[in-house]
Amino acid sequence: MIKLTATSILLVDSDTEFSRLTTNILVSNGYDVSTVFSGEKAIEYVLSLRKKYDLIIIDINLCTGINAIECAKIILNEKDIPIIFSTSLVNSNYLELIENVISYGFIIKDNPYTALINAIKVALKLHNHKLKIEEKHFHHQKIKDETDRILKHDLITPLNSIIGFSEYLLCSEDFDEPVKESLSLIKDSGLYMLRQIRNTLCMHKLEEQSYSLSFTTLSLEEIIVKVLKSFSNKYNNPMEIAISIGFNNSSDTIPELYFYTDKDLIYRLLSNLLKNAIEASKKSEKVFLNIVYDAELTFHITNSGCIPESIRPYLFEKYVPSSKKNGNGLGMYSAKLISDTLGAEIGFHCDDQANTTTMYVNTHLKNI
Repeated sequence: MIKLTATSILLVDSDTEFSRLTTNILVSNGYDVSTVFSGEKAIEYVLSLRKKYDLIIIDINLCTGINAIECAKIILNEKDIPIIFSTSLVNSNYLELIENVISYGFIIKDNPYTALINAIKVALKLHNHKLKIEEKHFHHQKIKDETDRILKHDLITPLNSIIGFSEYLLCSEDFDEPVKESLSLIKDSGLYMLRQIRNTLCMHKLEEQSYSLSFTTLSLEEIIVKVLKSFSNKYNNPMEIAISIGFNNSSDTIPELYFYTDKDLIYRLLSNLLKNAIEASKKSEKVFLNIVYDAELTFHITNSGCIPESIRPYLFEKYVPSSKKNGNGLGMYSAKLISDTLGAEIGFHCDDQANTTTMYVNTHLKNI
């Protein structure tokens, strides 16, 4: 028969009589109890590794030596052990002190011992739940790291070879037009897949807040030209939806404006929003990109069709698909991540009468 190990508790209290009575109660309820009378001794017991403790009960009014709060902080800095504070008096100052320490509550000494037993059970249950969450997070992170490794090394390297070889063959005069069209299709497919992989890797970094911003000076024209170029191939714009450009609500030429921002993220943000607008459009419809500059740079992207009302409150959450067919629910989520990282504001307006949706991004960028 397997003998279960009793839950081990360290009781830290300078009141010897209370310690004796409490120890007897806890032992009678099946707990393994060690008792010390000072914070210094508690730290010594816990950090000496002579015994593994499952829970610590500390009197907040320790009479000698280090105080209870400092004792708890030193222990928690080294060990992940649930701590319950005990006190004879309910004092608002004590409660404020406890709030600065990761604890699992406090108990009043004059309360029945059933309250103490219940507090211990709740603290242990909460701590076990915390450990399970941390374990799940660890495995989730491990899977994400492995996925990133596969994307970076196992997919990007051969993709670059496919793209490069396609470009090399396209320069040859030995192939007729049908073959060259097939080679162009292979090249565009590779470029599309490469962008998707890089977008996924970027999104992972944004989620983990580990993305390293790299600021540079960009002209507005440079941003727009690069974005529009990416929608010139059939993979990004299979229905060849026309993109109409305007500045300050007119068809004026884009002025010479310069901004200091992260080149990659501002490009991804604008491309992402245009891609979503294009995918939500029908053949022969137009997508309108209106660039507004009035002290700060704002983009407005309008397409036909309205986002369903049931989706609108959750549009920027992960895996919430819009009205598009075959949407994966990551487009708007990714756009929100990028906006937050850049310190921009993103939102949308649905005109139900005109049956249009306008996404807007106030970048807060100023001409330099």
